[in-house]
Amino acid sequence: MSSAKKLVGWYKGAALMVFNTLVIFTLINLAISLFFGVQRLFRGRDKSDPLTQAHGGWSLKAVYPDLSEAEVLALQHETRTRTVGYTPFAQFKETTFHGRYVNVDAGGFRLVKNQGPWPPEAKNFNVFVFGGSTTFGFGVRDEQTIPSYLQEKLSATLKHPVCVYNFGSAFYYSSQERIQFQNLLLQGTVPNLAVFVDGPNDFYFPDDVPEYSDEFDQMLSGEYLRKHRYDIISRLPIMKAVRTLTGAEKVGLTANSWPVESEDTLKTMAKTVVGRYWANLKLTGALASARDVQTCFVWQPVPMYKFNLKNHPTPANGFGRHNRSASGYEYMSSWLQTNAPPSNFLNLADFQENRDEPLYVDNVHYSAHMCDMLAGEIARFLTDRHLAN
Repeated sequence: MSSAKKLVGWYKGAALMVFNTLVIFTLINLAISLFFGVQRLFRGRDKSDPLTQAHGGWSLKAVYPDLSEAEVLALQHETRTRTVGYTPFAQFKETTFHGRYVNVDAGGFRLVKNQGPWPPEAKNFNVFVFGGSTTFGFGVRDEQTIPSYLQEKLSATLKHPVCVYNFGSAFYYSSQERIQFQNLLLQGTVPNLAVFVDGPNDFYFPDDVPEYSDEFDQMLSGEYLRKHRYDIISRLPIMKAVRTLTGAEKVGLTANSWPVESEDTLKTMAKTVVGRYWANLKLTGALASARDVQTCFVWQPVPMYKFNLKNHPTPANGFGRHNRSASGYEYMSSWLQTNAPPSNFLNLADFQENRDEPLYVDNVHYSAHMCDMLAGEIARFLTDRHLAN
């Protein structure tokens, strides 16, 4: 046999071995994937399912009386699986999205019922609402968010057309909202009124370092690619099986396993965060004053403060980093007892006190009924203080 024929024979043998190896590897992964799928059917819904993450075994009908479980799952999926995009200075923003329940305009705002035009028209009374995911409306439909209900309520009292724009964004807090508002003003997009809804996320980021900052740092240093180059391999079923057998699949922090912070640490943190919040309020107010924009600052409710947790889908120890709001809100309450807030500050922290009904769809996000009630409180405050006229 010639050398060429031998080489061809070796090549065919090697190619057949590689092919068979790939086929066997694929079949093993398919088999393992099927096993985990069957296992989930017997154990219940997959914990990565957004509906399970949000509610666990809690009754959905308590906060979604008009939706089936499949519709709630679709709503939660649209809410929680969207991607964010880059924006200068504020780092990230909500991106364009078109779904059945969640719709985000290219202008960066979530649609409300009877959404006004973009850019805003001077003939309308234009209201920009800023905040985190509770303002965006995680877990509720477009027309059930605080800004959407606010437009309905203000439209019923004002003589000219009211157009509200929901600029709520996941993870945003007072520092990012100030920058977001400033960016819009610099672009020449100036509302008549700007409403800022804050509280829990300020304590969620006590060091004033926004979400995704680690990822930005890793990208600039080149560490991100090195850290994530094996992500595809790690997600293979066979790798999940290895982690499950070794116990590594359970390693990591969850909402319920977030390290307990000492009382002294929480008190110091609360003082720092509340001080930063008032500083941001003043800076934001100065920006608004320079462009003749009225402002309203709302301190929103959280389930960890003056709410009966028997009406909540999450156990008292299941709030993770949001547990910081408990001591933070206590500190803000004591601060307000000895300091006079500005006339455009609306404190709704104790709004839910003595309300014996479900008001949250998950850890911290409001039900449609709660959004409606909060919008009513904000609308009354705006008209009583002549901030909307």
